[in-house]
Amino acid sequence: MKFGGRAWGALLLLALGSNTAFAATQPNILFILADDVGAEASSLYPLAGVHGAAPMPNIEKLAARGLTFENTWVNPMCSPTRATVLTGLYGHHNGVLTAGDVLAPETTMLWDYLNARSPARYDMAVFGKWHLGGNGGDIQHVQAMRAPNFRGILGVGVSDYFKWTAWDGATGTSAEMTTYSTTVLTDWAIEFIERHKAARPQDPWFVYLPYNAAHAPFQVPPANLHSVDVGDLAPGDKANSVPVYKAMIQALDTEIGRLLQHVDLRNTLVIYLGDNGTQSNVKDEGSKVRGSKISAWEGGAKVPLTVAGAGVTRIGREPALVNGTDLFATIASAAGIPVSHVNDSYDISPLFSNAKVSSGRRFGFTELCSANASRYAVRDMNYKLIYDNKDGWGLYNLAADQGEQHNLYDADMPDVKAARTALKDALGHIKDAATGGCFQ
Repeated sequence: MKFGGRAWGALLLLALGSNTAFAATQPNILFILADDVGAEASSLYPLAGVHGAAPMPNIEKLAARGLTFENTWVNPMCSPTRATVLTGLYGHHNGVLTAGDVLAPETTMLWDYLNARSPARYDMAVFGKWHLGGNGGDIQHVQAMRAPNFRGILGVGVSDYFKWTAWDGATGTSAEMTTYSTTVLTDWAIEFIERHKAARPQDPWFVYLPYNAAHAPFQVPPANLHSVDVGDLAPGDKANSVPVYKAMIQALDTEIGRLLQHVDLRNTLVIYLGDNGTQSNVKDEGSKVRGSKISAWEGGAKVPLTVAGAGVTRIGREPALVNGTDLFATIASAAGIPVSHVNDSYDISPLFSNAKVSSGRRFGFTELCSANASRYAVRDMNYKLIYDNKDGWGLYNLAADQGEQHNLYDADMPDVKAARTALKDALGHIKDAATGGCFQ
């Protein structure tokens, strides 16, 4: 099923109603989104630079119990990825193409879809960075988007991880916080899960936890949350350095570990995803990917994705192509909704237990469109076609050239010509279906 545009939400929900015939008990779902953590900054991938990947023992432990996806693309910027995972729509369909774009209130969100179609009564909450209502943020936008039990950060992020403003979606009020934000967001998630266990043990829960770490400002976390050598810097000190960035990632991992102590993987599906690549001023030298956040190179779009827990019986690595949009259908399917393809989203959950199946996704896609930038790329299992309004076209054999150093766009070899034609065709179909953005 494929839907374009932004205004189809209300009609879709009225048409579908709730699906009570689709079986059995659904799992709890914990969806963790890390901010500005590219694949090369993650210890899950052999892409680190000269200083090595940040220590993430808890995510590594989670991955050891589940499945890590090797070829996951998102949009190369915060707001667009958040919009795609929560709507299942590419940015040129949901209207969020760069940081600060505002998602239209009539858009059907993941929680709307679960409420309308899941056979279970999910208790849901959102804790963390919103960034779908403009760079400044607006609590009324959170409320208009029906975000359940929202508590968190509205705009780009915080200017100080130790002094920041927290907003409450239920009351519309704010409070000034003096505790490290990663810790507070984790506390809220734990409180919600424990309260749910006491009040609604018969129902599953869904928590969307979009952390603001490790987004700038790059600031030394509390000492008890990391073991990275940051020199003479003290907790709270700011520095655009690789060690401070790594310390923030490890602090995030430490708090995720504390959260996972309250989660039973026998009845909970845990999903960990990065929202875009690493920011350029803290990307480690010697990293094995080209580019960084805001680019359509691998350093901007390639992110970590690992899943474990309920329904995940495979352990190891999976090379299938995954887009950020695919989390929409995947979470819906896990919640008991019989959907394999909706909007621009493909359900990857069959891969959790069967290496021989396909999600149906044949091409990966990423885009960033603003007043000054028109960047997008499409890929198959081997080749990547990329366009940048400043650099023009490029074609790269990612299977042999993961660093994107050899542009084959004008090469005359038969396999290259075939790949270029196939990817141009795929991009043409995307352009034909576009309702906005770089393609309009």
